[in-house]
Amino acid sequence: MTLLTVDDLSVSLDTAQGRAQAVRDLSFDLGPGDTLGIVGESGCGKTMSALAILGLLPDNAVTTGAIRLNDRDLLNCTEAEWCDIRGNQIAMIFQEPMTSLNPVHPIGRQIMEGMFLHRALSRAQALEETIRLLETVGIQNAAERVKHYPHQLSGGQRQRVMIAIALANQPRLLIADEPTTAVDVTIQKQILGLINKLIDEFDMGLVLISHDLGVIAKLVERVIVMYGGVAVETGSVETIFSDPAHPYTCGLLSAIPRIDRSTHSRNKRLPTIPGVVPDLVDMPAGCTFSDRCSLATDTCRTVPPGSGSAQQPPSGGLLPPGPRKSTMANGPTMNRPESNNTLALEVVDLCKTYVLPRDNLFRPARSVKAVAGVSFQIKAGQSLGLVGESGCGKSTLARLIMGLEIPTSGTVRISGSDIGRLSRKELQPLRRKFQIVFQDPFGSLDPRQTVSQIVAEPLEALETAPRAQIRTRVIAALDDVGLKNSDAAKYPHEFSGGQRQRIAIARALVTRPGLIIADEPVSALDVSVQAQILNLLQDLRDEYALTYLLISHNLAVVEHFCDNVAVMHNGIFVEYGLTSQIFQKPSHSYTKTLLDAVLPTPSHS
Repeated sequence: MTLLTVDDLSVSLDTAQGRAQAVRDLSFDLGPGDTLGIVGESGCGKTMSALAILGLLPDNAVTTGAIRLNDRDLLNCTEAEWCDIRGNQIAMIFQEPMTSLNPVHPIGRQIMEGMFLHRALSRAQALEETIRLLETVGIQNAAERVKHYPHQLSGGQRQRVMIAIALANQPRLLIADEPTTAVDVTIQKQILGLINKLIDEFDMGLVLISHDLGVIAKLVERVIVMYGGVAVETGSVETIFSDPAHPYTCGLLSAIPRIDRSTHSRNKRLPTIPGVVPDLVDMPAGCTFSDRCSLATDTCRTVPPGSGSAQQPPSGGLLPPGPRKSTMANGPTMNRPESNNTLALEVVDLCKTYVLPRDNLFRPARSVKAVAGVSFQIKAGQSLGLVGESGCGKSTLARLIMGLEIPTSGTVRISGSDIGRLSRKELQPLRRKFQIVFQDPFGSLDPRQTVSQIVAEPLEALETAPRAQIRTRVIAALDDVGLKNSDAAKYPHEFSGGQRQRIAIARALVTRPGLIIADEPVSALDVSVQAQILNLLQDLRDEYALTYLLISHNLAVVEHFCDNVAVMHNGIFVEYGLTSQIFQKPSHSYTKTLLDAVLPTPSHS
């Protein structure tokens, strides 16, 4: 029995530049209990394929082919029929929870909404089921959390709410678009286990879209590798990841940082895929990957490959038989400058306590210690990784260091200056020396400003420099992160996710700081773009002797990039020291739990 059939699906979009072929000739079948993963870079057609299955394509989209759910033709459904299908027979976990959740409604109400529509539950029944769902996806104090609004939750907690909404009506088909991007490794393990359990319990089909190949390898049976709107390779997860046939698949697998407890990989550049995804309006005549492939022949560039469930390139487009070697060269060792004993950042016994709103006039107000006596140092030119589960205090600590929160007690010294003793006027010139790169570049970049205005804003706020000098420094900052002069006049929506992150880094660099706090700077990026950004951060560190505080859920990224690591739990550091030592021989049970939860990274010979 087939649950979902996608047959020769093509999706094109009418744009100002012409017709963009977002998806071309995609075909696959999915039975009850089957799991399918779709991987590839941003702009390759993964999410567009999922939106087509859900009937959520934009008005300017033209769709051909067929999509059938239990032999029901979905492409010819009316909007009323779609309303009965979405959230009931088919559910989707969207990638960006903050833009998907309604900011004016408590999360409990948003989870219960689908239950009222499709299951006719009473309010008491729906509330009980909502609390159970929140507990299932790993949210503590669920009975209290149902009253909270999205802005009161961390990024990882919001993602868990999105998962609870999708699972509320036990759908037959679940489409998960980056379901674990913003969650830590332990919650990731719980969520993947939960989805696995539901697949077995309800015979639910799964289409999983993810740039995390470890998640794909853990959860799915079959994989489709998409590039330029085309399926360039398809097969079982074991075959695709152990013996990839297409150079693009090899490039993705090579770009992943790995935790290696026997040999330390820091200070080596990650292999990257050169170039960018082609413009969907002007696709290559032959293989879609030919412009970026070192193995491409004239035939690859001119002869259109086969279509269908997998793109079959001409003979030059497939790797030769035998063990598959990466087409991306291994990165050379970075030449780190000599470190010195100058302290870029010193934190001493830092505490932050929040007083919670009263829930009873006759009881004392409750409080929570988000940061409870943290002390550490980072030498100039060094990198400290900060890891721990959502809600452990990492982001609060970053805000305290940035001076965006006032500590309850303790000291933060940046370049020897105690920022807690400085007035706002005295602190302003010091802000040039420390900047932050936020987790979500699209949310942190003003959509109404050009890139030039975005990058220039810190200079205009912190310095009094002639306009011509500001313009020169903006262009220099864009050049540092690999963007062109012509990009300065564009707006954020005109860039890919990786390019927007480069803009955020350029904004942080433009004041020439000594310290950069990077809060999940690569969590939402494809593995190829992630490798480019990590290499870029390393290049900038070595060129300008930058100091980094890197906050990340991805322990492999921390192991690859950071000299030292701090493991944070319940507002304190439970372990702190050299990254190589802690990852090879963790002493605290919590650190061991985090490392044990890391999914094995797929690799090929």
